[in-house]
Amino acid sequence: MLSSYGILAGSSRCVFPSALTGLKWFTHQKSEDEKVVEKIDVGKADDSGILGPLKSKSGEGAAAAGITAFQILRRLGGFVWPKGDWVQKTTVASSVALMIAGRAVSVAIPFVFRSTVDHLNAGKNATKLVIGYGAVKAVSSLFREAQFSLFAGVTHSAVRKVAIRVVEHLHELDLQFHLDRQTGGLTRVIDRGTKAMSLFFGSIVFNVVPAIMELGMVVGALSHKVGWKLALSAVSALSAYSVFTLFLTQWRVRLRQEMNALENKAGAQTVDSLMNYVAVKAFSAEDREILRYDDVMHKYQTASIRFQMSLAALNFGQNLIFAIATVGMIGLAAHGIHSGKHTVGDAVLVNGLLNQIHRPLNFLGVVYREVKQASVDMENMFSLLDKESRVKDLPDALPFKLPAIPSTGLPLLIDSVSFSYNADRSILKGVSFHADPGDFIAVVGGNGSGKTTLIRLLSGFLAPENGKIWMGGQDLRKITLKSIRPHISLVPQDTTLFNHSIRQNIMVGNPSASEEEFQRVVESIGLDKSVSEMPDGWETMVGERGLKLSEGEKQKISIARALLKKSRVLFCDEATSFLDVESEKLVMNALRASGSTLLVVAHRLSTIRDAKEIIVLKEGEIVERGTHAELIAMNGLYTEMWQKQQVSTNQ
Repeated sequence: MLSSYGILAGSSRCVFPSALTGLKWFTHQKSEDEKVVEKIDVGKADDSGILGPLKSKSGEGAAAAGITAFQILRRLGGFVWPKGDWVQKTTVASSVALMIAGRAVSVAIPFVFRSTVDHLNAGKNATKLVIGYGAVKAVSSLFREAQFSLFAGVTHSAVRKVAIRVVEHLHELDLQFHLDRQTGGLTRVIDRGTKAMSLFFGSIVFNVVPAIMELGMVVGALSHKVGWKLALSAVSALSAYSVFTLFLTQWRVRLRQEMNALENKAGAQTVDSLMNYVAVKAFSAEDREILRYDDVMHKYQTASIRFQMSLAALNFGQNLIFAIATVGMIGLAAHGIHSGKHTVGDAVLVNGLLNQIHRPLNFLGVVYREVKQASVDMENMFSLLDKESRVKDLPDALPFKLPAIPSTGLPLLIDSVSFSYNADRSILKGVSFHADPGDFIAVVGGNGSGKTTLIRLLSGFLAPENGKIWMGGQDLRKITLKSIRPHISLVPQDTTLFNHSIRQNIMVGNPSASEEEFQRVVESIGLDKSVSEMPDGWETMVGERGLKLSEGEKQKISIARALLKKSRVLFCDEATSFLDVESEKLVMNALRASGSTLLVVAHRLSTIRDAKEIIVLKEGEIVERGTHAELIAMNGLYTEMWQKQQVSTNQ
């Protein structure tokens, strides 16, 4: 059952773009099995989108209601205040101390200026006070900048750690997650999330907390020095300002969500269009793609204009509230001067403290918007960390023990394996077969028969709903996937290369391989001949997804990568479909000579006629099995497929 493989109940369909591009190595294109299912009703992302349990919409900008600023702080706490890292803890503590000292000195500035004005008004010498005024401002600035400098390292360290953890987690998620996601939208979520982290840290540490402290100090100073009426006026202004800001910001957050939705859609659409560049050009679909993109961008433009207009309304309302408060408080101070209760210096003090209030209030309005917007972006990113892989190790899983077998291959046993991408249609139904060490087993069948799904199950990318898979005499459910994968090589149906050199792409299979091993592998499949004709040879850059190379060259690189790994088991899914007959023979000889247990999915039947056993699949079931000669003698589905290919070849 699903639970026996550690798969979570329910369907969870769910920077660094270069890292995520690598994830598409085996997930760039849906298999024929999935395409058939899509005709029924699969492959559609559910409404939960990338946010899953947070109930927000992936491609449509997450609602910030799912996560609060306090929850974000709790999640980031371990990265800001890491256990055992006393250097960072000391840095954080020093930054907080500087923040407190800086705000206290900042509030003292109007008091020094008040004394200066009173001295001048009384005809006294105020030279020392003037110098002191300048010194206090300088010290306040020094504390503030020192705090910025200290905490910058903490912020960047936390952002880096979170970003690495997200990308690491994406690599840990199951294949189905990546099949259901568009890389463009996913990378945008991560990019926005990491940027939002920096914004969030800056807003909370450098604005919210200091502003609250400063507001408290200012209100206390007003009450103590010039009376409770002025202090009450300040509190009233603060309350009105805050309520107005919160009300309008909620509206602006909804507008921001709409912008995020359209920006995500535009980004994903652009990536999808460019990744299918050849198809767009081949079918003269440029105008259609541009119109689709323009339609989204026009909607984004409209949403962006509304968002900007809402900012103008917010700024005007905030300034109007503060202007009314200023008139009232200065009026009270002037009345006090007229009655002899206050001095001119007190009026200057009130004005200075008003400015002290205005600055944090002004920042609080901006900061609140930023925190809400950052919460929207960070909710998306953090929800990725909340995603659970549906294919994961059981709690009691053990490392794979390499059996002492004379042959380099490992035995395989597939016992009554069934699998479906959704409940509407089964892809594999009770499939059973075995392979002895070093055997060459082939799997054939029509589109949607389950061939690629079988390879994915054997590779550990998916887990069967029923049945068992044994490798090297060990149940895959009871061993850790990380320990078995070093002994498995895979040549996927769709070859997507990293945007590096040919050599680097091949060395992915075995980074520690010697030059001699490298040359032996590439010569065995004839790759050295075509590469030698390239100006940069093995250092030739392949381009994104290998677009600078032919499909045949890409397949050879993928095969070389698998051979260089020297694994015990080798799975090939249509690995030679783009090779000519001579190249295919060379490659098949190299694969057979590797000594690995070899399982090949092939459309071209001549490729696998020498297999020890050929498995014929139809609609997820094994309908025929045997050697080439035995299957031909059955005069069944395999014979029909063989005859059709022979007629096609002769024509």
